[in-house]
Parts: sequence; structure tokens; C-alpha cells
Amino acid sequence: MTSATPECRDEGSAPQGFDTKNPEKSGLSSENTQRPLLVPPKHVANFGDIEESKFDACVDWLLAQLTQLTEVNQGNQSRLSLSFEAFRSSNDEEMRRLKPQLLDNLNMLLPNAFEGEITENEDVLERMKLRIPVVYEADKLNMLQGEYIGPSANGYYSRMIEPLFAYFCENLDEDKRNEESPEISKRLAQRTARDKLAKTIAGMSESASFVCGGLITIQVNEASRDDQVLSSSPVRLGWCIGEGHPAHLLTLPLCHDISSESAIEGLSDLAQDCEPASFGKGGKDVLDPEYRKAGKLDPHQFTSSFNLSDFQILENVEHILLPKLFPDDNNHKLKAELYKLNVYSGPSGIFLKHVDTPRSADQIGSLVVCLPSHFTGGNLIVRHHGKEVDFDWSQKSKNTIQWAAFYSDCEHEIKTITAGQRITLTYNLYATRPKAVGLSVPTEIVIDPKSLSSYACLKDSLMNSQFLNMGGILGIHCSHAYPHTSEGFSDLLPNALKGADLEIYSIFKQLGMRVVIRPVVDSKNENLQRDYNRRLGQPNETDYQKFLSSSPIGPSNIDLYWKFLLFSRRMKSLTDVFEYAKTNEIHLHNRRPTERFLIGQDLTPFRHSGEDEQDHNMIEILMSGHSWDTLRGVTWMGHPGNQEEEFTYLAYGNEASVGIIYSCAAIIAHIPPFHIREQLSAARDW
Repeated sequence: MTSATPECRDEGSAPQGFDTKNPEKSGLSSENTQRPLLVPPKHVANFGDIEESKFDACVDWLLAQLTQLTEVNQGNQSRLSLSFEAFRSSNDEEMRRLKPQLLDNLNMLLPNAFEGEITENEDVLERMKLRIPVVYEADKLNMLQGEYIGPSANGYYSRMIEPLFAYFCENLDEDKRNEESPEISKRLAQRTARDKLAKTIAGMSESASFVCGGLITIQVNEASRDDQVLSSSPVRLGWCIGEGHPAHLLTLPLCHDISSESAIEGLSDLAQDCEPASFGKGGKDVLDPEYRKAGKLDPHQFTSSFNLSDFQILENVEHILLPKLFPDDNNHKLKAELYKLNVYSGPSGIFLKHVDTPRSADQIGSLVVCLPSHFTGGNLIVRHHGKEVDFDWSQKSKNTIQWAAFYSDCEHEIKTITAGQRITLTYNLYATRPKAVGLSVPTEIVIDPKSLSSYACLKDSLMNSQFLNMGGILGIHCSHAYPHTSEGFSDLLPNALKGADLEIYSIFKQLGMRVVIRPVVDSKNENLQRDYNRRLGQPNETDYQKFLSSSPIGPSNIDLYWKFLLFSRRMKSLTDVFEYAKTNEIHLHNRRPTERFLIGQDLTPFRHSGEDEQDHNMIEILMSGHSWDTLRGVTWMGHPGNQEEEFTYLAYGNEASVGIIYSCAAIIAHIPPFHIREQLSAARDW
């Protein structure tokens, strides 16, 4: 690495004209010294950059100690040079004590590299001469005695250094994750927790859930009805297996006005009237009770009062399963075709692992509805690409309708039913494309978030004490496009969400988080950026020297300090820093100044402000008539997606024109502190 600093011109000796007693006379005053932590090391023998950083860390430690002993005043660099001479002469008892400590440090970091009288070692003496102005400048910035105690509350760059330097230390070949430093371990754990959630959310956007489900309670009488809970009247089943056979009626759950013996007989009649259920193998229907033990009725043999359209199940399933299959096409709908009624009877009903055979090219999945009839066992396990969702319907089987929908290529199985009758309706799901399809939005979300494959991952992140331990705001850019600036669209949320967006919203809501959908303006507009900075105050110094100076790591923590010297020498510019973060997928807690966001307090329709940038700054124009939060400290995940026109204004360049500000939709989740999340987990049975 090259630099304009004078002490870099000669590899073998101190700079020409260097005055160790009065360095100011050598042109090394604070006005001329640049990038104090970036002074390239003078090559010592065959040292590489790691060894040189360790060597300089030891020398800087010594100079920092001398600074304390001599109480160097700001603007009086010569006092440090005089203390260096005093150290060489060894007349002072306190300075004599520094020699063995210096040698211990050198031997700790560079075993067997130095021997004999340390004050007579030319490499050490020459290095000290070169490092005096560096340490002097660092002392002026109050960096010498810093410990790695985490980023300052207000420093933009200090918050950015945290994940970068933690990752750098973690991946040094010779480093052992720095077990001796609990703060670094803590920061690494926090970064790992944050990155894990970010990867989970990114994975959800790329491949949303392969399965979803829900439940509908049975209201036995109107007095017990709860308008806040999705409910259904009891389900009536009628069946007749053929001419000459009696017709039967059965109400589920078992009605209270029917004797228990009669009810049991009705269930028994249903199970006995069913034919053995087969399964597809090699293009043929096969009967094998060891593989599948169940009964079935075909659609022409039974009727049911249960109707999917009464509960908007298909509309909800569309928003989970279709976006993955048709990411760029919103003109598809689901059609459900009743396929079978199945009865799995205890104690031996079972269906081993299998993948359904699609009935046509348009079939994309299956929907299974479990009717209210008490049973034990019989879990439905659905798997896809290494992920698994377990539907345990037995606990609420007595008085609840439960359902699950999944893709055709999902492997699934039904565990052994140990008691009772597990009665299900199975529908084949087909993707259709009607000639005219408007914006299809269910009026109610009936999906159970616990049925989604990503539920466990998001829950685990919230139950990780290292993730936003003190709480915070999580911003997640929506992965699907929405007309969020259209008139009346806010009334359709959150039901209009699709795919991963619906999953994230529903799961966070289920876990007790306060979640909202808000427009977000990315302040890449030059004028908006300028006014944003003016409103909030500029970030800390944007040059690389101030970036490095924002770190609280000083020579007193010598093991971390040499790593930071190495870090500063390998990252030669802010461009290198951001490229390093991008290459290694390091999440920077605060984004670069050009990646700030303003968050609307509400979703509002597109508007023309009628104001111009000559008379008003951009923030004033944005705020006119609507409220926006200029929030800092939001932990952002994902990338801004589809942009909609938020408002227009009169812009002036060489001539008047219309300027446009765009916004994206984002999910904003308020994450409470970890101890509150623990309480929520216990209260809500996560």
C-alpha cells in the first residue's frame, strides 16, 4: 500500500531530516500527518503484513505507555520524543519496568523474533521513530486507551466497523475466534443471529412456503359464537354406496341430541361403507394395507355441507402457493376439485411416505380438510427440499375443522391413527387463468402461521437473546409488487400480501410483534439526500481516516489492536470496505449515507404536491400533507423491490420539469427487548 505520508519514503532508515526530539520540525505536525492508522509499516526483515502489524502493535503499546507517563499535551509532540530518549537511557525506574513488558508482548505475538537488550535493537528503535507521529495523532483522537467495548451510540462509522471487524477477526487464519475476548464473542454472536434471520428472510423470498394450513372452530349454538374467531356450523355428511344400499346421515362433531351409541354407530357405518383406499405405483392403483390402510368414498357416493368458498380458503392458499409458481403473473387462480372422502380408523390406519400422482398438467397441489371427529395419532407430515411441517390435528380434532394445502411434488405421510376415526375430504388443486382477473384479495386471513415452513426459523430468531437484545425496529422490504399508492389499497392490507410477504407478516403477528405495512422512500434523489442530511445532521466524517478513528480499539488491548492495524492496512479505502462487506455478505447495521430511508406513517395514494423545489426543500415537499418518519437505527433486510410513484413536484434544471419521488412497500416490525419476548413466548404458547 502506498501513501503520501513522509515516513514511507525509505524502507531502511528513518525519514530524511527526521528530528526525534522535535518531530514538528520534520514536517510531521498534525496538519501534515494523514491517516494516522494507515501509516504503512516499515518492512522488518522478511515480515509479512501480519507480523508487521503485530510488531507495530507492540511499539504503539510502548509509546502509549510513555504518553501516559509523560502526560503529553496536545500540540506538544516533542514531549513524546523526549520520553522515547528517556526510555533508551533507562534512567527512570518506571520506564525500566516497561522494557520486560515490551519484550513479553513481542515474544507473545512474535515468538523468538527478538532477543537481547530491547533498547539496543535497531529494528525496534527505527520503528519507534516512525510510529511516534502516528501515536501522537492517535492520542489527539483519544484512541490510545480504548478497549473493544462496542460501537458508540451515535457514530455512523463506528456502528459499521462492528460487523466488519468482527468478521475480519473471525476469519483470520491464525485466529481462534478470540475466545479470550468476551466482547468480540458477543458481537460475533449478535452478527450471527442477525445474519441468520436475514438469510431466512432471503430464502423465504426465493422459495416461499410449500405448504400452509388453518383451522375453523365449530359453533354448536349461536350463543357461543365469537365473531373474532373463524367458525362453522356442524358439518353434515350423507352417503350411499350404491343402489340397494341404505342412505346415511351423520353430523360432525357428534351432536349432543343424539345418543352416544347412535353416534358411534354412525361413525362405524361410515368406516364400514368405505372401500379400501388404493395408491398409485408404477402407473397402477395398488392395494396394500401395510403401506396404506384407509377407506374411501368417491364424490358421487357422498354429499357434504362443508363448502370451501364459505371460508375463503382457496383465496388464502392462492396468496401462498401461486406466487412461487407464477412470480411475474398475477392472472392465475386456483380451482379445487373434490377428489375423495377418506377414513383412517384406529388403531392401525396409516399411509406411508409418498408423493401424489398429478391428475393433469394443470394440477399444482392438494388440499386436505380434516372434519371434526375425535382421534389420536395420525399426524400429517409434509416434506419438500429438506424442510418439513408436522400437522398434529389430533389435539383439536373433536370440534375443529383443520386443513392443509401443499404442492403436488411434496412428499407426505400419515402416521398411525391409534384411536378414533380420522375423516378427511381431499381436493385436487388446479391453476387456471380466467379471461378477466382483477385484484383478488380475501376478506380474511384464515391461514395458521404455525403451519408455514418458515415459522420455526423466525420464531428461533426471536428467541435468540443475541438478536436485538434491547429491542429495535426491523424493516423488511416486500418481495412482491403491490399497487400501494393506489386509492383504497391500504384498506386491502394485510390481506393483499402474497407469498413470503404474507408469511413474514402473519408469523410476526402470531408471535405478538406489532407489524405494519408502510411506504419507504429511498433517498437516492440528490436533493432529497441533501435535505435529509440537513434535517438529521451529517453522518460522521466520511473520509477513511475518520472511519478508522471511530473505532475504540487502542494499544492497551494489544491482541485486538494488531488485528485492527492489519484490518486498516488491508482495507485501503471505503470502496474496499464496502466491497469486502458485499463479497462476504456482511450485514452492515446502518447503511451507507446514500442508502437512507424515510418511512411513511401511513399508506397514501399517489399525489401531485403542487410545490416546487425552488421555494421548498425536498423534505418539506415530502412532508406536505403527509407524515414521514426520518428513522435511524432500523435494521433493514432484503432489497427495495417494486417502486410506485409516490408524488410529483415541480423541478428546475435548465428548464422547468416534473420531478417524481418513488416509494416501495416494506414490512415494519417493532421487536420488543428479549425479556419481553420471553414473556410473550410463555403467554402465547409459541
